[in-house]
Amino acid sequence: MVNRFKLPPIRPSQALSQHRDAVCLAATPYRVANPRVSVDVLTPKDLPPKFRVAVVQEARHV
Repeated sequence: MVNRFKLPPIRPSQALSQHRDAVCLAATPYRVANPRVSVDVLTPKDLPPKFRVAVVQEARHV
């Protein structure tokens, strides 16, 4: 399986800067004044092998 969506690595702070409007829009229905974003990075290697295969097969580009 070829990953068509291979993206270059990006720091979480850069990703947040690029998508700040989308984060605020997603938080709007909850009427929060100051949305917080928590970043935990998991890679497929962090998962058990059986589960890893399923996660990688179902992964979708966002």
